[in-house]
Order: sequence, then C-alpha cells, then structure tokens
Amino acid sequence: MLITQTTMQQLTTQGVKIADWSMIEKYIMCPQLFYNRFELGLVRKDGQPAYGLHFGSGIHGALETWYPSKEDQPALNKFVKLFKPYEEPPSASKKTGKELAATYSAIFGCALLLAYFDKYRPNTWTLVENEVPLAEEILDGFFLAGRIDKIFTNTKGEVFFVDHKTSKYYKDFQLNPNFQFMGYKFLTEKFVGHSVGGYLDMLGVAKSASPHDLLRQEPFNYSAYQMSEWQKTAIHWIGKINESRERNEWPKTMRCRPYFRDCEFMPLCTIPEAGSYESIMNSMYVQEFWDPFTVTD
Repeated sequence: MLITQTTMQQLTTQGVKIADWSMIEKYIMCPQLFYNRFELGLVRKDGQPAYGLHFGSGIHGALETWYPSKEDQPALNKFVKLFKPYEEPPSASKKTGKELAATYSAIFGCALLLAYFDKYRPNTWTLVENEVPLAEEILDGFFLAGRIDKIFTNTKGEVFFVDHKTSKYYKDFQLNPNFQFMGYKFLTEKFVGHSVGGYLDMLGVAKSASPHDLLRQEPFNYSAYQMSEWQKTAIHWIGKINESRERNEWPKTMRCRPYFRDCEFMPLCTIPEAGSYESIMNSMYVQEFWDPFTVTD
C-alpha cells in the first residue's frame, strides 16, 4: 500500500509508525541513540552546525530547481539561499596558524553546480517526478519512507530513479550493497508498478580537485535475490525497533565515539546518578523531531 507524504503525516497522528534508512541505521548503531533522537526528538543546544548536511540540502534544492528547465541562475540562487546561512567558516592551520579556506563554502558549491550544469545540459532524459516522498507498509502498521530525488525516462522509454549525493568520500562510495538505495528501488518500483534500476549522481566534495573531476553518474541495480535479502533485513530491524517500543527497552551498545567524535548523547549516557537525567536533558537538549521526508543528502 504505497502512500505519499500528506497521507503518511495524517496516519502518524493515528499511531502509525514510520522510519527511513537513517533511523534504522541509528538503531543498529545504538538503540539508546535511536530512542533519544527519534522517540524523544532530542538534539543538542550547543551542537555544531552540520555543514555537510546543509551543503547537500542546498545542492538538492538547486537541482530540483534546475530540472527540467535547465536554467542556471535560478538554481544557483536557490543554492545560495538555502546554504549561505550555514556556510562553514574558514579555519586556522594547526601548524602555521594561517587561515585555511572552508571545504563547504557557497563559492565552491556554485562552482560545483556550474560544472554539473555544463556536463549534463546535453542529457536527453525526460523528468517524470522531482523530489517525490513515498512510503510503503513493509510490516503491519510500520512504513518504510524515502524521498526519491528524481525519476526519469530515457529515449528507449526505460524508467529509472536518480539519487544525488554530495560526499567527501566520492571515490569510495559503496553501491552494492547499499541499504538506502535498495530501499529507493523498492519504493520506486511500488510507485511505477514495474522493475527499475537507478543512477548514482555524485557531486564530490574536495578542495584539491577540479569541480569537473568531482562529477560522475553511475548506473546500478540489484537482483531479485538481493532485494529479497534486503527486505528480510529491513523487516528484521523494524521488528527489533517495535520490540524495543513494546518493552520500552533501549540498550546501549557503548559505541560512544562514532566517526571519532563523541556521540551527541554522551552526557545522558554517562550520568553518575539517575536523578541528574532530567536536569541534563533540559539544560543541554531541545526537541526537534526528525521528518523522514525532509530533503537531505
């Protein structure tokens, strides 16, 4: 039963549960992290701006504007409007003290987009859908959600989806397996009614490379067997999330420094006495609930 964003938001008020890959990934990493972020909706008051996330959202907004008209200036204006308030400031070299240019800057983003426009303007794909939010019931009362960046047809009439990515790891981005892209394939096929493949549309992030060298579009697909295994895995972890909710049990995995940075919920997980929990939560956190349909990278 495929549904769209408006219907899904109405159903959530009736107790229907929804998750996207980001939520499932966080549960696998640490159920307590999942609970704090998605059940309680907590974010740090003093959290550092997620420059990469805002940069990716700005790129998505620009490409949403650029297709299908392929007019450059409105797309650049959209990027600057979305990203400029969150632009990363320059930093100082630890060795020399000299100012270093920021990686995530509006100037770099505009240069990357101009290179993208120049490279893909001749593309003859026909846009079918732009930034389409979808959800499908994958387990009783539990919906898997995703936002499909683009759905196109080519001159042969073939339908496929495209996902834009901005990443510093553009050379090593993994396509197979890729749980998120398998979910997008699943949702897109429910939407169009037949099998589809996808394209990774990579806009890499690096200060040391030419913007033209940071671009690539790479096709990918998954077999019926691979999708069957993906669906079993998705149902397993969604079932685990449901079990945690029913039992109100959210164990800690003690992976407290993912990606070599402290988890944002470390202060809550290391309190010496239970009585300190409420005061730390109120002083250090605010509520901002995650929307799985938000345009992110």
